[in-house]
Amino acid sequence: MTSLNLSDDYYAKSDEDGFFHHGVIYHISRNKAGGSVSTSIGRFHVWRPEVPPEGYFPHSRLDCYVNDDNLAPDAAWLARVLLDAEKNEARFST
Repeated sequence: MTSLNLSDDYYAKSDEDGFFHHGVIYHISRNKAGGSVSTSIGRFHVWRPEVPPEGYFPHSRLDCYVNDDNLAPDAAWLARVLLDAEKNEARFST
């Protein structure tokens, strides 16, 4: 599994094979001693469609599911941050 930093308070861990990957999004709380507590706040799935008509132009799809939890941010914000982090890591085509 690989980690992907989304912000100071959130990160994602993914399991990927090139055409499909999925993972869990966590909220992280750090303490002064250097320790931390991570709480799962959502899941994501990214895949590259290969079947026409959706597979005609190379692209990837991203679905983001956010738990109804007080630690979870706005779902639209989280999806944008996750998409930007995925693009910056060049993990999929846009």
